[in-house]
Amino acid sequence: MLTLTAFKDRAPEGVLAQLTDHQNGAVVDDVVCRRALEDAWSEVEGYTYQLASPPPTHVLQAHQFHLAMYRLVGGRPGTEFESYAKRYESSVKYLDALANGAGDRGVIADAEQPEALFDEGSMTEFGKLVAPE
Repeated sequence: MLTLTAFKDRAPEGVLAQLTDHQNGAVVDDVVCRRALEDAWSEVEGYTYQLASPPPTHVLQAHQFHLAMYRLVGGRPGTEFESYAKRYESSVKYLDALANGAGDRGVIADAEQPEALFDEGSMTEFGKLVAPE
């Protein structure tokens, strides 16, 4: 199971704060994160408990991360959250295939990739130093 520290290392802190701090959206609520992680791991185990040879732990943890983030997003509207739904769907598709004997034990599902938030055109100023006014 993915640890809370590892989970927080993978997710942007601001996003986690927004999704877990139901008062101000400013501080990451570890209790809410742990609950999402535990629920996500239970879902992963539901697909893998009968496998004689489950995938490596790091592969399952990657899917656990996607499932947990989806649970935290909780159906919020907005394009910024659509990628979490797509990653969730990809993980469920992989886990389902795995449980039915059709999945590759070491590869995360090759589903439709979420649309990039940035492209070369929107990053033209990235990295340039700006002189203070």
